[in-house]
Amino acid sequence: MNRTVWLFVCAVAFATQAQAANRTVCQSGCQYTSLQTAINDAAPGDVILLRAGETFTGNFVLKAKDSAATQFITIRSDAPDSAFPASGTRLIPAGETGANVAPSALPKLLGQGGGYKSTPVVRTAPGAHHYRLMFLEIDGTANLGYETLVQLGENTANQTSAAGSPHHFVLDRVYLHGHATKGMKRGVALDCRDAVVADSFISDIKSLADAQAIAVFNGAGPFRIENNYLEASGENILFVLYDIDARGPLAAVEVWSRRQTHVCVVFLPPTLVSVS
Repeated sequence: MNRTVWLFVCAVAFATQAQAANRTVCQSGCQYTSLQTAINDAAPGDVILLRAGETFTGNFVLKAKDSAATQFITIRSDAPDSAFPASGTRLIPAGETGANVAPSALPKLLGQGGGYKSTPVVRTAPGAHHYRLMFLEIDGTANLGYETLVQLGENTANQTSAAGSPHHFVLDRVYLHGHATKGMKRGVALDCRDAVVADSFISDIKSLADAQAIAVFNGAGPFRIENNYLEASGENILFVLYDIDARGPLAAVEVWSRRQTHVCVVFLPPTLVSVS
C-alpha cells in the first residue's frame, strides 16, 4: 500500500510540473515561427522565448486563459538575464545616455502598419489576465503616429465593470517607442486591473493632438508605475476618471522614479482626487 501511494504521489507531482513549458519562437529552428500561435497555445506558467535581435511583425493579442489560474505567461527575450539590467534598474536602449542593453539582445515587436496602423502592437482579448512582458522592444514605427502602442483592457462599452476587466499585467524592463518623427499618440493604456510598469523606457510618444506615455481611461487599478523613463508631448501619465460611477473608484496608484525628476501626472476631473 505504501509503495502504491508513493508512486501515485510522484505521478501527480510530475504532471503538475509538466504543465509549465518554454515555447521558443524564431524565424527558423524553433518550436514556432509565429508569436501569435505561441500565445494561443501557451498555458499559465509558460515562458515564451523570442529570439534576441529578431523582428516579429504583427498586431498581437494576449488571449484569455483559465480564469482561475494565477500563474503568469511570460513573453521575453531568449537572451540570458545577464544581458539586461538587474531588476530595479531602468533599461536604457542603445543611443541614449547611459545605455545598458545591446540592440541584439532585444526581440522587436513591430506592428503591421497599412490598414492596421491604428491597431495596437499588443492588446488584450476580453478576459485576458496574468501576462508578463519583459526584455522586449515594442516598436510603433509602422503605426505612423496613430493611436496606442500597448492596450491592456479597453475603453469601450464592452467593458463596463472592474470585475470584467482584464487583469494582472507586468511590463518589466521593456523599451517602447513611437515613430522617430511621426511619434505615437499613446504608449501604454492601462484600462485594466492590477498592472505594473517598471524599469522601462517609453519614448517618441508625441502628437499634434494630446499624447501620453501612460494613460488610464477605464482602468480600476491598483497600478504601480515605477522607475520608468516617460517621454510624451502631452502628459507623462494621465488618469481620466469621468466614468468612475460605472467602473467603480480607482484603487491605489503608486508612481515613483529614481532619475526622472519631473513627471507630469494629470487627473481629470481633478475634483475626484485627494492628495495627502
